[in-house]
Amino acid sequence: MSDDSALGMAFHIASDLVAGVAVGLGIGYELDRWTGCKPAFMIGFAMLGMAAGLRNVWRVVNVTDAPQNRAQENGRDQRGQRIED
Repeated sequence: MSDDSALGMAFHIASDLVAGVAVGLGIGYELDRWTGCKPAFMIGFAMLGMAAGLRNVWRVVNVTDAPQNRAQENGRDQRGQRIED
């Protein structure tokens, strides 16, 4: 992995985490404002946003470690149909 792609992946992971928490906080804040329960929804949705951000990071890391041409390894395409030579 080159330095540029490693740096790009690091920014991608950081932005996924920050975006998940920010969206969760935003939704929680608006629900708290709408219902009048001050910290309840904001805390809950911040935790959900954190979980969503970590899930996205997990998917990015696992896709990166996967073989590049996995369809060719088992002789099947993405839909499971046999690849003919």
